[in-house]
Amino acid sequence: MRAVYDREWAGLDVVPRVLSDAETAFASATAEPDGTVLVAGTGSIAGRIRDRRMTTTTGGYGWLLGDEGSAFWLGRQAVRAPSTR
Repeated sequence: MRAVYDREWAGLDVVPRVLSDAETAFASATAEPDGTVLVAGTGSIAGRIRDRRMTTTTGGYGWLLGDEGSAFWLGRQAVRAPSTR
């Protein structure tokens, strides 16, 4: 795979970086270099972005360790709630 990527990136004046989905979400939403991002879907994570890099995060540990507020967490809470019937 490395050879495939090297061939495809040859001649471009950029250095590819691996980013988290939260950093990608922030970059796709604004041109600002600083701010906060919240990703709340199947999982959940909140982060602070400074100079286009994630500096602080809360959550994002996956369903086994937390992800409070995620779709998984909400569904699990609903199933665990006592029945009102």
